Amino acid sequence: MSALCEILLDAYARGDIHPYARMITTAQRDALPALHPPDGNDAADTTAVSLVV
Repeated sequence: MSALCEILLDAYARGDIHPYARMITTAQRDALPALHPPDGNDAADTTAVSLVV
């Protein structure tokens, strides 16, 4: 984990990445299409995380 933090802090210091957060309502979240793992197993619950570089 410390290596990841170092990479992200270095990229931020160089101006390569810009952190931001966006809040949405529960209704907006629930309206998003369901995500499925690559193997097509619908039973698994997945969460999407976006990193804008």
